[in-house]
Amino acid sequence: MKIHFAFLFVLFFINSFCQDYEVKGKLVTNTGLSLSFAEVYLVTSDSLIVVQEDLTNEQGYFSLNGSQGEYIFQVRYEGDILLEKKIVLERNFDLGDVQVRLAKVLKRITVNGGKKLIERKVDRLIFNVDNSAQASGGDALDALRVTPRVKVQSDKISLIGKSVMRVMINDKMIELSGNDLLNYLKTIPSDNIKNIEVITNPPAKYEAEGNSGLINIKLKDAKKDFWNITLRSAYKQGVYPIGIFGGNFSYQKKKWSILFDINHNEGKSIYTNNMEYDYHTSLWKNYIRNVRLNNLNSGTFTVGYEVNKKLKIGLQYFGNINSQKDKEISGSDIFYSTGDLRYIRTQGKSNTDSYNHSVNLNLLNKLDTLGKNYTINLDYFIYNNKKRNNFASYDEISDYRNVFSDNKTVQDIKNYSAKIDFTLPYSWFTLNTGGKISFTKTINDLSALFIDELTGNAIPVITQNDYFEYKENNQAAYISTEKEIEGGWNIKTGLRAELTQTESLSRSAHQKNKKDYVKFFPTVYIQYKLNEKNDFSFNYGRRIERPSYSDMNPNKWYSNINSYAQGNPFLQPSFVDALEITYNYSSLLSTSLYYSKVKDVFGQLVKHEVENNEQIFIRENYGQQNQLGLNEVVTFKFFHFWNSYSSFSLYYDKLKANSQYLKGIYSGWSGSLYSSQSLVLNKNKTWFLEFSYIYNLPSNSGYFKINDYSEFNAAVKVNLLDKKLLLVFKLNDILKTKPTIFMLSDNVHQSFKQYYDSQYFQFSLSYIFRDNKLQLEKRQTGNEEEKNRLNN
Repeated sequence: MKIHFAFLFVLFFINSFCQDYEVKGKLVTNTGLSLSFAEVYLVTSDSLIVVQEDLTNEQGYFSLNGSQGEYIFQVRYEGDILLEKKIVLERNFDLGDVQVRLAKVLKRITVNGGKKLIERKVDRLIFNVDNSAQASGGDALDALRVTPRVKVQSDKISLIGKSVMRVMINDKMIELSGNDLLNYLKTIPSDNIKNIEVITNPPAKYEAEGNSGLINIKLKDAKKDFWNITLRSAYKQGVYPIGIFGGNFSYQKKKWSILFDINHNEGKSIYTNNMEYDYHTSLWKNYIRNVRLNNLNSGTFTVGYEVNKKLKIGLQYFGNINSQKDKEISGSDIFYSTGDLRYIRTQGKSNTDSYNHSVNLNLLNKLDTLGKNYTINLDYFIYNNKKRNNFASYDEISDYRNVFSDNKTVQDIKNYSAKIDFTLPYSWFTLNTGGKISFTKTINDLSALFIDELTGNAIPVITQNDYFEYKENNQAAYISTEKEIEGGWNIKTGLRAELTQTESLSRSAHQKNKKDYVKFFPTVYIQYKLNEKNDFSFNYGRRIERPSYSDMNPNKWYSNINSYAQGNPFLQPSFVDALEITYNYSSLLSTSLYYSKVKDVFGQLVKHEVENNEQIFIRENYGQQNQLGLNEVVTFKFFHFWNSYSSFSLYYDKLKANSQYLKGIYSGWSGSLYSSQSLVLNKNKTWFLEFSYIYNLPSNSGYFKINDYSEFNAAVKVNLLDKKLLLVFKLNDILKTKPTIFMLSDNVHQSFKQYYDSQYFQFSLSYIFRDNKLQLEKRQTGNEEEKNRLNN
């Protein structure tokens, strides 16, 4: 298969050098000024199909390409056709200065406006991060916290009312989950993010992984005929201070495009959790206070080269190195029904050193001038995590009065993948097809030594050594079609097939498991535009959620002598069928009704060994879940300086449990309200105020309940020195959110009140050094964004 793939790669590369002709020139007005940001088209002379389009740059230059034949050269500006002329392409053309007449005399061409904060497409919602003051000056996790329909809580990123989502960076899946994913996102500056796509029901082109959809974080590109250097820093004060420093260099000229970014984040944060377990004969009140020192260093490097007008190749690198030190104090106060009282105390330190590197080689080849193209992506990802945890526990009743532990674990993940995607537009429909192969191997090596202080000997009951290895190979192919029909209809269908082989090995448990399966994932999208203001859409899709590598690791990881977490190598993936109906009224109102059915739901449960005084956090497939919900979005402009975005979500959740630790049927209503207000504070549009409020209704989702709670955030954004200097002051979680989770597991009532150091203020600043010769300060949006408007 590798030989065949390499042969196809070479064949397509050779094909990309086929001859094409160029038409170039410069637009000037009747007064002699260069005409920037005018739309230039090359149109077929018979059917008036647009072959290629371009926007003139700051000096008025443009470049178009087409194969041999007769065309119409067309110039448009602000909706008016300024020029049309026939040209015959038999060679390269340089039209020189092309003069056009404007109705108004231009003194300076300035592009105002820019994209909206929220954009909606048939299969996704797009949040433009640049337009959000609250997202500025932070990291990718900060940007996700203010992204509509996205919820960041504990170690999970999810849609409001739905399950855990998968995260992509520039259309490439991130093979991390839980705290590893959160730490990775903290290394990506929010100022490097162009937009965030929230895809509730992804098309067949994307991996079927992701129980409730995908989040695609799109990073900024180097802009055309442009270079700049950005220096940034931020001070963040929660319980402890955190410092953030970074720099960015981008360059694009002629055939080369380069983007380089480095970032350093250092400081302390806290995590607290107050837990209660009611064992009927005793009440356990547990607490955890963890202080973590993070030292995060990350880098991004992207280089692209335009071989010719048809072929572009690129190389991308993302990576980070994290050194983490934790100091944790935990304890249990045990109140017996007899009136007796017992204390267990634990103090511990842990060191974690981790790194991950991701390399991507990509190729884009245009097959013709009508839009047919293919892309090839070759990816390599490596993640390594070394953790050592030492703690001492004191129990005044246990035979082991003082116990010292030494936990060590090493996790190593490697992934190789190759993907090819074809986009083939025809006159009567558009065809998309492609495939992907992926190879993943993860190794977990753990040792845990527990020593009794009284005897100085190891305690054999809990001392362990284990080696867990997991391999997963995946081959996928997809096909999708899209067709616009007269009368306002747009229909898109797709089918993705995935063949998966898994193999796991646990040496200590003498367990070796193999599994092969083939699954099909259909998608359907139907959109109907009644008129310019009213449109309806329907979508259906099937998805899969595979357990994370840590979820399947049977190694025991102790947090104290009475509590440990353990994975399950026999976990099965869960499957979800989801459909959604949406009505949009102009850009004002969007109403969505959705339903999902999840089979073989898996997650963390708490198992209680009362005789041994142990709480064990296990992973299991525990039931089938159904959810019906309503989501309402309102975008409104009260005045020219005040933009408002609000959403309301209400859903009903029903879980039919089949685990020995859960009983019967769990059901109930949940919902949330989110409102964000953005105000322009001065005429020059350099001062901005933004604040948001989130209210979460009492939740009855799955087998647990969460009390109602609120969040309030505010930010001020200031542009100075001709928008070269950006200042942002942000207040996050002003109300200091501490939600409490209630559940009944293993017939034990329990509660968890967690706090993740979310209340803080942050001051950040960045300064941009630009290429003044290109006079880029005259515009408020980049050339790339203007080009994107032509495709929307």
